[in-house]
Amino acid sequence: MTGTLHALGAMEHVVAVTRYCSRVVDIGDRPQLETTWSADAQAIAALEPDLVIAATPYRAGKIDELLQAGLDVVCLYPRTLADIERHITLLGRITGTADAAASITAALRAELAMAPVAAGQRVYVEMWPNPLRTAETWVKEIVEALGADFVPAEPNVQITGEQIIDAAPDVIVLAWAGVAEIDPDPVYARPGWQQIPAVRDGRVLPVNEIMLNAPGPNLVEGIRELRQVLRGE
Repeated sequence: MTGTLHALGAMEHVVAVTRYCSRVVDIGDRPQLETTWSADAQAIAALEPDLVIAATPYRAGKIDELLQAGLDVVCLYPRTLADIERHITLLGRITGTADAAASITAALRAELAMAPVAAGQRVYVEMWPNPLRTAETWVKEIVEALGADFVPAEPNVQITGEQIIDAAPDVIVLAWAGVAEIDPDPVYARPGWQQIPAVRDGRVLPVNEIMLNAPGPNLVEGIRELRQVLRGE
């Protein structure tokens, strides 16, 4: 959510971020803490924030610890593009930047509304390699907005190599969560995958994963990169 606050022009209110936020925007010299998955409630409380904005991934008990430390917490769990727009609007209201929020959501819609570029292509977006996992629901929606088919299964689920082989994607997009430099070579070497069109044709393509996996204004850039990938640029 730091990317959203940055785009809203509300960074003056931000006292700390997670250790991944610097990959999205310039965080200055703010403390970089753990995500909600392993957050240290006492370390956060020591900064005396008026509000903690928590987002996925969640871990059992961590929100309880934040509340028990006397902190006010807003928990966001976006799944779809509609959720992301709603959360941008919410943060705009909280920070008094509603007009900026409206501009951000309009830009996101405009990027999605551009002409499809990948009609008929079958696209597998891999969010994690071991175990294999498909991308988030909003990534599926982006793929479909670009005119392609999201394969081989539902979004954000664990799948098997056999399912991917059977789905025969034309393009494999690697968006491994939290990995800054993604090497596609191991994917080409996976047993049995040489028969997949994307592997056979050299279309296993890494992207800047944070621009697709972080649910905020950065998705505009993520959509543009994915469009270029599907065009073969």
